[in-house]
Amino acid sequence: MRLSRAGRPEANVASAGRRNRSGSRRYRTAAKIVGALIACSAITAQAQAAPPGAAAIPPVSTVTISPASTIFAEATSGTTPSLQTADTLAPPSTTVASGPIRCVSPLTLDKRDTRWLASNLIMVGIPIRSGARARALVQRHEIAGILVRGAPRAADATLLRSIRDARSDMPTIVAVDEEGGRVQHLAVAVGKLPSAKTMAATRSSQQIRALIKAHGIAMRKLGFTFVFGPVLDLQFGPDKGGANGIGDRAFSADPAVVTEYATAFAQGMLDAGIYPVVKHFPGGGRANGDPHYKGTVSPSIEELRALDLIPFANLVRTLPIGVMTGHQQVPGLDSLPASLSPKAVGGVLRKELGFNGLAITDSLSMWSIAFNFNRIQAATLALKAGNDILLFDDEPDVGEIIRGLTDAIEAEPKLRPRLVNAATNVLRAKGIPLCAGAPSGLPTSTTSVAAPTVTTTF
Repeated sequence: MRLSRAGRPEANVASAGRRNRSGSRRYRTAAKIVGALIACSAITAQAQAAPPGAAAIPPVSTVTISPASTIFAEATSGTTPSLQTADTLAPPSTTVASGPIRCVSPLTLDKRDTRWLASNLIMVGIPIRSGARARALVQRHEIAGILVRGAPRAADATLLRSIRDARSDMPTIVAVDEEGGRVQHLAVAVGKLPSAKTMAATRSSQQIRALIKAHGIAMRKLGFTFVFGPVLDLQFGPDKGGANGIGDRAFSADPAVVTEYATAFAQGMLDAGIYPVVKHFPGGGRANGDPHYKGTVSPSIEELRALDLIPFANLVRTLPIGVMTGHQQVPGLDSLPASLSPKAVGGVLRKELGFNGLAITDSLSMWSIAFNFNRIQAATLALKAGNDILLFDDEPDVGEIIRGLTDAIEAEPKLRPRLVNAATNVLRAKGIPLCAGAPSGLPTSTTSVAAPTVTTTF
């Protein structure tokens, strides 16, 4: 996701994707569709074992503190963030009645109907000028959240908060792409941020943490709860982005520098009560193209392990963050985009790096996905791969996506545990605490996180 140099969203890839899908439905044979799904099922089975040659990395230890509990519950209170332990939480509900969900347990969620669970995995990108429609979309379909496009102003705070509070049972995620430099939507409402590269070149990591904390506090006052950033990709191209669009969105070509400054950025957002989502796993800085407009290929998985994956390995083991999965295909894994690949998400991210937190796809409306898969196929494959939130651009019929995903899950009962696990991760990231005695789904932390010991190889 990014803006043009003029500050406006770039080409409407959702519309292009729909046109491509329309054409592809005309010419794609049934055999190709079935073949893709069969291949995915085979890959899912293979992903139960770690990829060949993968180093054994200890999984993240889990504790019973909600990492994001202050993001929503105290969003408007102005109080100091507090922590809750499992000993102080209410027991899980034994019914599926409507009303606020006070704690989350996979056992309780498994009693929910498939459609409700599926709807809670969907996020849609909508321009701020259509904010009222976004609120209605949340209320009608009970989706996970909204990615706000365009350039919100301070006067939009009431609208943004109304989206956050649109559901009666839980808060809605209100997210924004806010990296600094070429990719920021809140320059008018909050103030400009320098690019990631400029941050690393001109300020200390402590200064960046303080800068981002102040920016995040202003974001939270507007009604935002998630930020899609920082970028963990490495810079191997011109500042303006080059073929893959990264450029100065990256802090550096050095994984240690990226780790240091991305950690400071994420910590600053966490200090402010904003949930950061790092991107674009498994690393897009050396990909050969921009997935907004074409299918892209990264270096091989072994090359990524030696360099690009190092910042991801460091941050997911030390901070309570989300991870956005990118659409680059990775030689040495399979022929699917990483976001749809069980070997990439379930194998490398979940098993190798030990990440048991919230995984969000980059937009499944991008050309690199939409040209080859329809929306329901993309959503189903992304869930199978190990993602929790399925992000789309402004789609004409969100209900169709939810119905199609529901039907696909009900036709394949072995997907039910993956669905429940994904919904658990979504609700936990929203700040709904873990029920007493329930297994933890997310790595957790206090609001003050020490700088990590930097991993240089793995």
